[in-house]
Amino acid sequence: MSSFTSFNPINLSNIVKMAHSSFPDIWGWIQNLPPQTQWETNTKSICICSSSQTSIALSISKTLIHPSSISFSIIANYNLPISLWTSKPLKSTNTFFHEQLTISKLLTNIIKDILNYTPINFSNSFLKLPEPNSIPNLKDIINFVFLALSFVVSVYEAPQDIRCDCINTLRDHYTCPWARETSKRLMRLIGSNAEEQWMRSMNLAITNWMMELKAMNHVLKAPSPMYSSALSGLGLWKIQLYCPLIAMDVEKCNSNGQDDQKLGFSLNYHQLEGVIQLNYHVMVREKWIDVLVSIDNVRYERFLYLYL
Repeated sequence: MSSFTSFNPINLSNIVKMAHSSFPDIWGWIQNLPPQTQWETNTKSICICSSSQTSIALSISKTLIHPSSISFSIIANYNLPISLWTSKPLKSTNTFFHEQLTISKLLTNIIKDILNYTPINFSNSFLKLPEPNSIPNLKDIINFVFLALSFVVSVYEAPQDIRCDCINTLRDHYTCPWARETSKRLMRLIGSNAEEQWMRSMNLAITNWMMELKAMNHVLKAPSPMYSSALSGLGLWKIQLYCPLIAMDVEKCNSNGQDDQKLGFSLNYHQLEGVIQLNYHVMVREKWIDVLVSIDNVRYERFLYLYL
């Protein structure tokens, strides 16, 4: 007997806080730092989040090898400080934080490091960002990429005994309306190819975290079960959907328990990817507007994260 299984996304209202994000304004902090010649120490830090066991901080440090360069690091303060991520050295002057080229290099460095967590070998040389001074809402974009990076490196790099605390603290920031709207702006900024790799990287991190919770018999709650964005232009409305299958509830399953377990195991490391394209035509009448919509294309597929 063939089996049939259908899934529904987890109810977002159970896990999304509708309050505005309280994630720190990293961009504002960077811009308000004094000139480096006035630093009393070689490092400046800001707390990203804190919990009962640990805190995560972003640090900017002068490099000892190259005095004219600095680097960014994400540090978990737990007994001894543990480095979760360090940027490439960036050339610096006293006006470093106002140099468009350096800001662009920092933003590109962070995005590429997130894309590199995708388990598929690919070239991210296609990532071309506009000049920072031409990016709308630059402050929100930079704050969000630091948030996304903190979440990913907490999943993969934080020690096991503090990982849950780190992720649970970041999750509320990552699911708030500000983060969801800013993520859509970022996807439009980096383009469709990088968007696909970004979503695979982020959703694989979510999948690995949920698998760890499952192994510990914890309640499974994804930080953001489904991502969707829409673009319109020239009579075409395109909607893109991404969701890790492990973050979706089983609605019904016409199979025995054994088959259900095998199916669930095989789908753990899959991501649902969907594209819906609609043709539309708007006609303005004297007292109303007619909107004609027709389906152009609907495509769903599963992406399997490969492990070599």
